Amino acid sequence: AAPAADNPVAKAAADLRDVLQNKDATPDQIKEKLTALRDAKAKAKEELTKAQDDLKSVASVRQEAVLVSRGILD
Repeated sequence: AAPAADNPVAKAAADLRDVLQNKDATPDQIKEKLTALRDAKAKAKEELTKAQDDLKSVASVRQEAVLVSRGILD
């Protein structure tokens, strides 16, 4: 299945898999795709943290506790 167009992590992971399947890929090509995947994951983590902070700012204490208990918030 193709990665979702709006999911940069999935696209970067697919790009890395593609370059790894190419036996002629150079170390620089692999490193470029690996860096892109790491960068996409870091950006997604930052966006998740911001979204969680935004949610915490509008949730009541009870709502926040429920979200934490369900693993949605830390």
